Amino acid sequence: MAAPISKKVYIFGHSFVKRLKDFIRDDPSLRYDLGLTGSPMIQCTGFPGATVDRFRNNLEDIVDFIPDIVVLVIGTNDIYDQNQSTLSVASAIRDFANTLLFVHGIQQVIVLQTLH
Repeated sequence: MAAPISKKVYIFGHSFVKRLKDFIRDDPSLRYDLGLTGSPMIQCTGFPGATVDRFRNNLEDIVDFIPDIVVLVIGTNDIYDQNQSTLSVASAIRDFANTLLFVHGIQQVIVLQTLH
């Protein structure tokens, strides 16, 4: 009998997430559960070149999965837009996380460091 799924985790982000998913898929020694204990179900979706606005437009990907935890790899593409301030990018990320938490009832949202 298979162990019950302890948590559902959704890793959602830009090209880093797509590359992670491809890397795992192409190496048979790696596992989609990332080696975590407790038999978590992990979904990864990456959109190369995506901005916070594009993530908002794909929110249904997260909501349909009904995760307990969402990990966001977000903001890197936004900070390269000279028309956006650091504060506006941070506010957009915070608003997106708050939408997940307070509108869609996600238990935890983890925002990873924005890399340049």
